[in-house]
Amino acid sequence: MITPFGRMNELFSKVDDKLSRADTKFKQLATLPEEKDPFKRISSFEEEIERKIEKPFTPKAKAREQLRENISQLLSSNPSVGALFKGLSPVLDSLTDPSKFDSIIKAAAEKFNLDPDLIKAVIRQESNFNPNAVSKAGAMGLMQLMPETAKWLGVTNPFDPVQNIFGGAKYLRMLLDKFNGNLELALAAYNAGPANVEKHKGIPPFKETQDYVRNILYFYNSLKNKGV
Repeated sequence: MITPFGRMNELFSKVDDKLSRADTKFKQLATLPEEKDPFKRISSFEEEIERKIEKPFTPKAKAREQLRENISQLLSSNPSVGALFKGLSPVLDSLTDPSKFDSIIKAAAEKFNLDPDLIKAVIRQESNFNPNAVSKAGAMGLMQLMPETAKWLGVTNPFDPVQNIFGGAKYLRMLLDKFNGNLELALAAYNAGPANVEKHKGIPPFKETQDYVRNILYFYNSLKNKGV
């Protein structure tokens, strides 16, 4: 009979093997000439945008994302053991590289006349740059679009980074226009809905919404101050 400690040792062994293989893969990919890069440009939301977006998924970023997925699957397939390894969350989070979405964010910002740092701040709050995030309420993807909102915005695949970011940026632009450029009200409406903002004639008295607006403004100002 395998004891819990035996399972822990087995899990550590598998994780070490995954990390070792990933490191070897990184070194192999780093030596490939540009013309033999195995990763294609991402599919574009619109042909116009496809010409503007640079390739965001480098070989190393793709391998890191695959490693994160493999480790997550490994832990989820062993729930009794996985519960003992919550400390691995920071390690898994570190495998996600937010910069891989920079070119998409830049193109969306240009199209909808938004500050790229604002879009980054919203994504940071909504999903922490996880393109596969799903909330308890059913919001999906990087900018956490609700199914009905995604459909209304013309987003057919909320888990596609291009469609999600462009859809979320479009919605944010619409809310800014609706509330005469008032960023706090637009953010509150993104979280609680424009009807609630209009009903309360300002940021609704919901702790979640108030924290949401405060957090995004903090992230946004931090990005502006760092110049990233």
